[in-house]
Amino acid sequence: ENALISIKNAVIPYSFYNVNITNSKFNYVVNGVSYSVNLTFGNYNVNTLKSHLIELMGNSFVITYVSKTNKFIFTHSTYDFTFLSSSKCFEILGFKDNFNYSSNDFILTSTISINLFTVKNLIRIFPF
Repeated sequence: ENALISIKNAVIPYSFYNVNITNSKFNYVVNGVSYSVNLTFGNYNVNTLKSHLIELMGNSFVITYVSKTNKFIFTHSTYDFTFLSSSKCFEILGFKDNFNYSSNDFILTSTISINLFTVKNLIRIFPF
């Protein structure tokens, strides 16, 4: 026989990082020089992610969050740049996977909304 179970409320004390081994790699090119950085695993909000990216990418970049569109605007002070499709963090930065994204006049805006809720679901199969 099958049993149907419904959960009306649950508290799950374990927290999953929104930046983890699956989405921490970031590859980009500035003025012909390739860079590969790994975001530190952790739970980020818009402001902490923006600060961490600037730490990793350097002060030549300015990152602005636009709350109305839920997007980042990346600006380099001197050069155009390209975010490479080999990056694994595009979803949290607001880009679709499998594309290179190049700036225009030193500016690049996320193409889709950023997504800091990267854990899609939890499945636990209980044997009956």
